[in-house]
Amino acid sequence: AELLALTSGEPAGPTRHRMTHLRRSAGLPYALLAVLYSEHNLKKGTQMLRLAMEQLLRLALKSSSNAPKAELDMSVDAVKAEADAVKADSDAVKGSAGDDAAQADDLGADLARVHALNLLRHICQDKAFGLGVLPFLSAAFRAAFLSLTAAQWAVRNSGTLLLAALLERALRNRRARDEHSQANALGIRDFFSRAPELYPFLLQQLRRSTASIVSDDGAASGAAAGVRPDLFALLLLLSKLVPSPTTQDGAADGIEVLAFVPLVRACGALPALRVRMVAARALVPLVATCQLADF
Repeated sequence: AELLALTSGEPAGPTRHRMTHLRRSAGLPYALLAVLYSEHNLKKGTQMLRLAMEQLLRLALKSSSNAPKAELDMSVDAVKAEADAVKADSDAVKGSAGDDAAQADDLGADLARVHALNLLRHICQDKAFGLGVLPFLSAAFRAAFLSLTAAQWAVRNSGTLLLAALLERALRNRRARDEHSQANALGIRDFFSRAPELYPFLLQQLRRSTASIVSDDGAASGAAAGVRPDLFALLLLLSKLVPSPTTQDGAADGIEVLAFVPLVRACGALPALRVRMVAARALVPLVATCQLADF
C-alpha cells in the first residue's frame, strides 16, 4: 500500500517528498513485482495483485486538467488607467502563484499517470500474472488508448509501450514469424469475449475519430479536419484479429462487428499511407468469408 501511495505522486511521510520523473520509472516496477512475487510464489491468492491493478488503473485512467488557458484580452488592458498599475501588478503576482499551483497539480497527476502506465506494462508482460490480469484487460486497453491523446509526451510514450505489451498479452498466439500470419491471429469474437467492455469503447472512439475525418457531404476531409492520435492504434488492434467461425452479425452476445465496417472504410480515405494500410487489414476480421462476394 505504501509503494502504491508513492506511485501516486502524493506527498507522504514526514519528509513530504514527491515522486520525481524517472526514465521508464527506473526500479519502481521491479520493486512492485518483488512484492507481488511474494504472494504468487507462496500461493496466497491474488489479493495484492487485484489491489495493485485497481490502484494503477485508477491512476492511469485519470486525465490531467491541463486544458489550454485562454489568453488575456490585451485591448482591455490597454484602456486601464495608470493609477491601477500597482493593483494590477499585485493581482498578477497572486494569479501567477495560483497558476504555478495549478501547474504543479497537473504535473503531479501526469507524473502519477506515467508511473502507473509503466507499472501496468511490467505486470502485463510478466508470465507469472498472465491469468491474474485477464479481468483487467478491458480497463488496461482503455488506459493505453486514452493516454495516446494526452498533451504530455511522457504520457503518450508510456501509453504506447503499454499498448504493445497488451497486444502481446491478449494476442499471444505467436506461432509464425510473419506479423500478419493467420497462425498468430485471434478470432474477433474470442477477443471481445475476453474484454467485453472494450467493444463499446472501440466503437465510440472510432465514431469520434471518423467524425473529424468525414465532412457533411460524405467526402473525406483528410488533414484539414485533423486525425486523432489514437486512430492508428485503434485500427492496429482490429488488424491483429481474424473473422470468427461463428455468425458475424446478430449473435447472442450482442457484438455486431458489422458496425465497425463503415467507420473503418472511412479511415481508408485518409491521405496517410500507413493509416490506409492498417485500415484495409482491419476490415479482414469484420467481414465474414461468406459475405466477401457481396462486400
